[in-house]
Amino acid sequence: MQDFRKLTTEDLISKLSELKNEYIDLDFKIRTAQDTNTAELKEKRKEIARVMTVLNEKNDTEQKEIQEFEEVKKEKKSKKEKEDK
Repeated sequence: MQDFRKLTTEDLISKLSELKNEYIDLDFKIRTAQDTNTAELKEKRKEIARVMTVLNEKNDTEQKEIQEFEEVKKEKKSKKEKEDK
């Protein structure tokens, strides 16, 4: 299995789109009796969930980094204001 954590956010989004399309195609084939391998459908759902999990982790990390940056920025600003007084 490919390690999704090494991919960039853009790559993950494109991979997610690709997996969703594959899932839809496979689901259609199963529903129209062109394919009977329902285990493959389950595996696609799991892969989609894995990609979405990594995307959410990356988003959480980015939000924390932004929040930390804003806190440091506020601290520097308040120090500067105290020094100016």
